[in-house]
Amino acid sequence: MHLKISSSPSPFNRETQIRGVTFVTLIGLAVNVILSIFKIAAGILGNSYAVLADGFHSISDLLTDIALLVGVRFWTAAPDESHPYGHARIEYLVSLIIAAVLIFTAGGLVWGGISNYVHDRAAPTEKIAVIAAFASIAVKEALYHWTRRQGRKYNSPALFANAWHHRSDALSSIPAVAAAGLAMYSPQLKIADLVGAIVIAVFIAWAAWKISLPAINALIDCSAGRDTRARIYGAAMRINGVRDVHAMRTRFLGQGVDVSMHIMVDADITVEQGHTIAHRVEDALHALGPEISHVIIHIEPWFNPGE
Repeated sequence: MHLKISSSPSPFNRETQIRGVTFVTLIGLAVNVILSIFKIAAGILGNSYAVLADGFHSISDLLTDIALLVGVRFWTAAPDESHPYGHARIEYLVSLIIAAVLIFTAGGLVWGGISNYVHDRAAPTEKIAVIAAFASIAVKEALYHWTRRQGRKYNSPALFANAWHHRSDALSSIPAVAAAGLAMYSPQLKIADLVGAIVIAVFIAWAAWKISLPAINALIDCSAGRDTRARIYGAAMRINGVRDVHAMRTRFLGQGVDVSMHIMVDADITVEQGHTIAHRVEDALHALGPEISHVIIHIEPWFNPGE
């Protein structure tokens, strides 16, 4: 008997997700534009190369915001003949783009710090530069927490990635504050700018790794975690009529987990009874939560070894 059951429920329809991700991203985009202009102007007027560089770092956030605004319209597109499983994996590509921007940002911070140290560019600064850097830390940290909550609400890896980029911008302002503050009193302490840049670059690179690893695992069809697989197996085995479960496979598909499994049922039941059991297993898996996005069940006969 060969019977396959398949469905793809989603916690959000396409329009809802587009509106949610677009709204969150537009808010972040507006904040990034304002902060970039403010920090660049403060860096120039306050004679602070560190704050000026921090302003240009904020511009990198604009690239990821644009990537989200464009990408959400593609990864939420409905399945078609060429893409029967939908386009959800595009979201992971967007996450990898954001991670790449973070890596380049980390490298730029290190390079800028070394350049400052080698060329002796530290100079006394004005208070406006310090104020701008402090304001950037407060605003971007608040934006990180808000975007992260929205990412959890919409179960969006790309929003989570963008939230971390907001935090990276807040972290990168810390050496700017230190460099600008120290330069106000002692230009000879320029080494602080280099040390701060390297430390923050490590934090940003770590954030990029945390963002890229789930995306890479999803794109190479890495299975769900052991706990998730155990929950799936247990839910299927609890259904009356299921004698055994084997050949269970899981993979990430956009926001959810794609599940396929072979279930063994009594060999002497009817096709209709087997169909009913398969549907009950499917319903039980979807009841585990919205992360189970797609289920395929293959029915096999089970013979009592004692007979």
